[in-house]
Amino acid sequence: MPLVVNEDTRRPERTLPPIMPERVELDRLVLRRLREGDEPAIFERYASDPEVCRWLGIKQVRDIANIDSFVRRMQESWAAGTEYTYAMVEGDDLLFGVISVRIDITTATFGYVLAQSYWGRGHTSRALKALSDIVLK
Repeated sequence: MPLVVNEDTRRPERTLPPIMPERVELDRLVLRRLREGDEPAIFERYASDPEVCRWLGIKQVRDIANIDSFVRRMQESWAAGTEYTYAMVEGDDLLFGVISVRIDITTATFGYVLAQSYWGRGHTSRALKALSDIVLK
């Protein structure tokens, strides 16, 4: 994320937004842009799991319509260049979580969630490193 110092304000400014790829392949782990049709997998694998939702600080999702609006918002954010949300998948496109990055002038904020059965396998660390490398280019 190339930065320059504005001579008038003495504040950093981003010269160009990072170019976020729609797909990042990391061996068997694939990060791909979240898309319509991911809602059932999100609902089934983690959004309806009370233990996962407890760590997110939200109530258990009981209606897939809430997932529909989430996916729509994430697609709009991607198009606006404010947040990039990836489905974390393996094998034949088995979605088991999502990871997103919000990019500001001098910061990047990451958020993620995984199905319980994928906790402790190192997927998030690998995804965070890959996305950090892209953002810092």
